[in-house]
Amino acid sequence: MYITTLSMSSSSPPPRQPRRMMKKRRQKESDTTTKRRFLPNQTNSKSPWNINNNNNKDDTTTSVTTEYRPLVPSVRRDLGEDYWIDPADLEREQRRRQQQQELLRKQRTRNENTIPTEKLWSEVKAPYRQNWIGYFSVFIAILSMIVLKFPELLDTPTISYPDL
Repeated sequence: MYITTLSMSSSSPPPRQPRRMMKKRRQKESDTTTKRRFLPNQTNSKSPWNINNNNNKDDTTTSVTTEYRPLVPSVRRDLGEDYWIDPADLEREQRRRQQQQELLRKQRTRNENTIPTEKLWSEVKAPYRQNWIGYFSVFIAILSMIVLKFPELLDTPTISYPDL
């Protein structure tokens, strides 16, 4: 509520309030899906966001309950710092995680140094598969053995043709 007169024209309006301090809407009683945090109604508060709509200061039977919802969730709640953690449990959990990491590290180094058996077998068999040069050289070796054992096979036969 601003009164604008010539005497007050030089004064500026009060600074804008942040949205989180503005008046909240009254929650419907049937809406129970959201969790509510209720602030106590402060009738003597001089803050600009006081929600008491009661003009009669003597009548304290009617009170307005407001819901406080922060716009930005608490960082402590996001980090889980709003819960109490048993230090012994925390230490036990950290030790367990550290042991798991050490086991994984040992298994990785062990696995890095060993070659899988399937790969070894494929490398051992690789020279003998599709080795046409090897098959050809074995064929030549067999032919040479036959020639050494039976040299008469290389002799040209003399065939006599009758004279007519």
